[in-house]
Amino acid sequence: AINVGGSTLNAFFGIGLGNGLITNLIKKVKKNNDAVRRIDETDVLLIDECSMLSSDLLEKLDAIVREVRQEGKYSDYPFGGMQVIAIGDFFQLPPIYRKDEEDFDTDPEWRPFCFDSPVWAELGLMENKIELKEVLRQDGKSRFVDFLHLVRVGQVTESIIRDFNAKCLLSDSRPLPDDGIVPTRLHVLNRDVDAVNEARLAELEGKEVVCKAYNEWREKNADR
Repeated sequence: AINVGGSTLNAFFGIGLGNGLITNLIKKVKKNNDAVRRIDETDVLLIDECSMLSSDLLEKLDAIVREVRQEGKYSDYPFGGMQVIAIGDFFQLPPIYRKDEEDFDTDPEWRPFCFDSPVWAELGLMENKIELKEVLRQDGKSRFVDFLHLVRVGQVTESIIRDFNAKCLLSDSRPLPDDGIVPTRLHVLNRDVDAVNEARLAELEGKEVVCKAYNEWREKNADR
């Protein structure tokens, strides 16, 4: 996002965590001159990883932009007349909710995804969509691509798991290569990653040297 001058939606619209009543969020944004300027000057809004955008946040942003953009001149239009282009894969990361908000099994009205909101349809995103089907990262005709697709939609079979593990797990017939390169291990949890890294560091000989680094950001108003 930094390479294209992007930011999170919360930072762009100046809403902080985005918690609380819409009326209070509108007041907060109106006091933020930089956020008001960005909203006024934006004609096309690109939202990446839209699967993580909740219906609740989408509706809050819609109400805020209608009220704030050009001082409410376009309040009758969804997102105050902004064109919204949403990019993402809804089979990937879902919206983030607190544990006490996850009422999938108990609340029949539960609608966490952004496309569940009427705002999504009002923006024309329901009918105006383009589905990308060509696989570019891997050979599109390989069995591995078929495996990835089944994982994506949650249809993995035992035979596919066995076939995949046969290619990944070590065995007498598939030992580690003797080239001195330690294979990279993938872990789900950070604590497991830290444990492996600390164990490897402890095996190194010599004196530990700490190198301090710092980040520098020179863009005007970058702290906002």
